[in-house]
Amino acid sequence: DFESQFRQWVAALPQGRSVLVADIREVADSNTALDYAKIYHNLTEVYLGMNDLGLAEGSLQKADRFLAKLLADPASVGQAEKYQQAYGNWLWATWSQAKGRYAEAVSYCDAAMA
Repeated sequence: DFESQFRQWVAALPQGRSVLVADIREVADSNTALDYAKIYHNLTEVYLGMNDLGLAEGSLQKADRFLAKLLADPASVGQAEKYQQAYGNWLWATWSQAKGRYAEAVSYCDAAMA
């Protein structure tokens, strides 16, 4: 059920990343709220990986801003999910390639979230 799925997601967040959980929880439609949760979790994971490489200053704040946009415009959830999946897959697929490709990934992400 939604409650147990939501609790699992919150428990899986990196320490201190519950900043927008209350906002997500207030979304009336539980399926939509869970979509938000998954999108935010995945974006956070991607950005943490980028931070580990020293490639994304303020990356978690970018994930926060992106989720805030989703909360303000529920109609954008489907598009956002496709975007984060495509971006995450692209980033991780280039993990073993030259660092120049990561700079390209960061630029692409910044432009998409502007």
